[in-house]
Amino acid sequence: MTFEIVFVLLSLLGMVAALVADKMRPGMILFSVVVLFLCAGILTPKEMLEGFSNKGMITVALLFLVSEGIRQSGTLGQVIKKLLPQGKTTVFKAQLRILPSVAFISAFLNNTPVVVIFAPIIKHWAKSVNLPATKFLIPLSYVTILGGICTLIGTSTNLVVHGMILEAGFEGFSMFELGKVGIFIAIAGIIYIFLFSKRLLPDARPDTAVPDEEVEEGEKLHRVEAVLGARFPGINKKLKDFKTLTGRNKAAKISPKLTAKRLELAQVESEIEKLLDTLTGASPVLLSYANSKIEELDARRQSIANEIAKLSADAVPMEKMESISGYLDDWENVSFEDKRQVVDALITVIRATNEKVEIEWKI
Repeated sequence: MTFEIVFVLLSLLGMVAALVADKMRPGMILFSVVVLFLCAGILTPKEMLEGFSNKGMITVALLFLVSEGIRQSGTLGQVIKKLLPQGKTTVFKAQLRILPSVAFISAFLNNTPVVVIFAPIIKHWAKSVNLPATKFLIPLSYVTILGGICTLIGTSTNLVVHGMILEAGFEGFSMFELGKVGIFIAIAGIIYIFLFSKRLLPDARPDTAVPDEEVEEGEKLHRVEAVLGARFPGINKKLKDFKTLTGRNKAAKISPKLTAKRLELAQVESEIEKLLDTLTGASPVLLSYANSKIEELDARRQSIANEIAKLSADAVPMEKMESISGYLDDWENVSFEDKRQVVDALITVIRATNEKVEIEWKI
């Protein structure tokens, strides 16, 4: 084998190992491999940059912008709410109303934002009408894929292949040319889901089902399941390593600017919760999209939190800081009851994401 072949094989194996280890962001890993190929002379600078000028990739990026604009407008959310039966219904009747419409919408929008918008709405609706959400989420994902194969812009893969055909000097696809085959595949797939999803999909996930006795009547609970990745910075760290204790100025609570920032922070956190709600059982494509959006929103949330801290922070008296620091420095030797009282006295809420742990202090 030549040097180029050996180098490419070793680089690809290293790339797969790095992706499995999850020590770096996937985009950074892939880009690093491309740079290695450039340094080794396997790729020329022209070949390396050609991919960024691919018409298919640019079209995909523009479609993501369009999809994001539609998502932010809330239009799709209102559409799916009107499609969902509000009274007593069955799984088959609900699927009959929802799935064909979702497939049609997915034919003209990217699959990922459609699932991101519809999944949490359908989950909450299913709970309200006492139907298992598991009968709708996998069918929702599949019909978006089936709808996406009916048009040129239905999925990014179609656009990439279209771009490659044009580069090869052939005539590309028209807008609805793929539908000559895709529509029949989509119809067959949706009929299969109608006939067999109720039988094949479970009624509930036993690992996420909440016993009735755990939920008090009239209490609204939002259960989130989080898996900490290898890059989570809180591993092997102590509570005192995360944040410096600061006090709050009581007079700042009536500041209109501070109130506006807190409302903005609450809105961002609400959007993050909606995205987190879509992660359980999601496909790799959906996970990648949701994680990128969560990272974007988390950066915005951190920025707002810093602004709030600047508006409301006030120095803690030195003697109180020394007392608190004493507890945290010797945390392992403090009794459980004392730990509980300290935490109750100091902390309002702890928020954990895949990037950081945020602690909101009462003092």
